Amino acid sequence: MKITHIINPFISDYNNNIIANFTMDSMEIAMENNKHDDVDIELCYTCYEEDLVLVDNRKKFKRLSLLNRSVLDIQNFEIPRKLPLLFDILYKIYETDCDYIIFTNIDIHLVPEFYNEVINYIKDGYDCLTINRVTVHPEEYLNKTIEDIYPCVKDGEFHPGLDCFIFQKKILDKIEKLDFCIGTTSFDKYLFSYIHKYSTKTLHMLKQYLTFHIGDDRNWINDSFNDYIIYNKKIYEQCDNYFNTDVICTNPYNTKHDDFYYHTKYCGTYCKYKEDKVILQFLMDNKIYDGCFLDIRSNKNIEFSKIQHLVEMDKSGYILETNSVNYKNLKSMYKNINNVNILHTDLDIVNEVKYIGDDFKIITLGIDGSNIDILKNFPTSLLHNCVIICVDYSDSDELNSIILFLQINGFNISIKKFESCIIMSKF
Repeated sequence: MKITHIINPFISDYNNNIIANFTMDSMEIAMENNKHDDVDIELCYTCYEEDLVLVDNRKKFKRLSLLNRSVLDIQNFEIPRKLPLLFDILYKIYETDCDYIIFTNIDIHLVPEFYNEVINYIKDGYDCLTINRVTVHPEEYLNKTIEDIYPCVKDGEFHPGLDCFIFQKKILDKIEKLDFCIGTTSFDKYLFSYIHKYSTKTLHMLKQYLTFHIGDDRNWINDSFNDYIIYNKKIYEQCDNYFNTDVICTNPYNTKHDDFYYHTKYCGTYCKYKEDKVILQFLMDNKIYDGCFLDIRSNKNIEFSKIQHLVEMDKSGYILETNSVNYKNLKSMYKNINNVNILHTDLDIVNEVKYIGDDFKIITLGIDGSNIDILKNFPTSLLHNCVIICVDYSDSDELNSIILFLQINGFNISIKKFESCIIMSKF
């Protein structure tokens, strides 16, 4: 068996160039630690000609043909950035004779046992792996070696991002080659969905100390680069993403590869515009919903109907509103209803949650990127006791981020899709 690990190095500022060299150092060390005599590890790269100086002296890396186009050849952007296209990189694999592909970002470092662990999973029958990294914060890392940083990994913070993909080379033929660029969002969700869809026995590995990243700066989240985010999201929303992918996830509290109990569905499309009362009645009839509710609106367009139906069914609860104007409107609307409390989260989210206590059994999330920030302030035990419902979600990126956040924090997710709701409950 032969495994080819491909990266895309590029020249950047001083700090990022050191990070890239850390990555390549870690790959060489992991390859030297390969204990499987029947498996060959091949380290490869493709890049633009101007980036060769960063990697051309690496004798253990094989140079594939160079990249000859970027996203700038497809569309104009406010700030030109020569970002490579995802499949221009992946298709370089056809220049090798490997059985499996590993694709990681240039800032993702490997622990010395990385390839050994990956091979163990493959030999156990898994033909597709995706691995979440941990984030480390070593002091004065610019003056250190990658070996100096390894001890920090065991204390790393788990991160929900998708940045390590392992799959059979033959799967690449089945995935539609769309012009996603790397260096921004959405391309990773697309690749994740399709390699899991077309593989036979897949595994998404959470809370595994196999890959790590120094810091969590997320440079791609920059208002100046919004047009790149919009470009990729537009492709993602238009692609044939109407399928369900069954993915087994590893137990976050036990890293033994034979101990799994997460089972989640990543859905690419969500039904909308159905009667809210029907949805709520469905929840009650199936005993999914019971007790006090917590509704996190976080939505500029106030939608009262779901709250109203809960009130009509004589359910008590709390509504957390981040928008000041919405907060005032909701306070006015529900001022005479004793069983509904309106809370404004802008002042002190933690205190609001403490004030609420832990007597509610359901959390409803609206459409807004701040939902994870709000959830982070909740006690883990509180989340474990709740059913979480995502209402009218059209942004699968955000939904998947919420799902991964909950999984990493030990929420045993069983997902049901009903009308305009995605229902996440315990088994």
